[in-house]
Amino acid sequence: MSKIIKQFVISFIIILIIILISIRKMTNLNIINIILNILNIKIKVHGVNNLKYYNSKKMVIMANHYAGVDHPIIAHAISYHTNNSKKIYTIVKHNVFGDENDKSTISNFLGLFRKDLYKFFCFLPYVRDCKNSGNEIKNKMIDTLNNNDTILLFPEGTGNYNGIPTNFKSGSFIMCAENNISILPITLKLNKNIGESRKDKVTIKQWFNLEADIIIHKPMFDKDWTKLKKNVFDQIKKPFD
Repeated sequence: MSKIIKQFVISFIIILIIILISIRKMTNLNIINIILNILNIKIKVHGVNNLKYYNSKKMVIMANHYAGVDHPIIAHAISYHTNNSKKIYTIVKHNVFGDENDKSTISNFLGLFRKDLYKFFCFLPYVRDCKNSGNEIKNKMIDTLNNNDTILLFPEGTGNYNGIPTNFKSGSFIMCAENNISILPITLKLNKNIGESRKDKVTIKQWFNLEADIIIHKPMFDKDWTKLKKNVFDQIKKPFD
């Protein structure tokens, strides 16, 4: 994809989102479906039966991570197979919609609509390695779950080139164990290695024409957070073995 086409697609998506948010006639899931269609992403979902307790239990969705496209793929799949019964809030880095230290035109433009975009897409921004932000996001997560909505997070905190997880951070497992919150493990497998680490630049051109398999595992809970963390990690990684 040429640089001109890439910029056009990015600009089109941004403008479309802002227009539709401003007229408030479409939901975030409508926008997600439009984005997935534009990107021509094909999704297959396995283990739908494991969603039978999704509506009745407090549940955090945890998955392995490639890149930014993971969120719309998983959100679409879960919402489609549960009839959009719950809002899915996602933990994201605080500067996903514009960064004051980034002088690019797109970043500055997005920054003007940052709060509206976070709210519209049900994003919960989090500043990495910040204790105050960590405590704040924990409280927001618990409030969200108590409101009968759910949380999607990527416990590794970064993407991997091939999507295979290597290590999960402990904080979210401690929170779940202490507050009797179940975890719904999900494995996402893409037909291309498009993963990006924290230091990599976002390359949207790689997101086109993907084939995604989503494996939904049985919900898990354990009051011992170390066991919970190990069991969830093993389950998510297993399809890659």
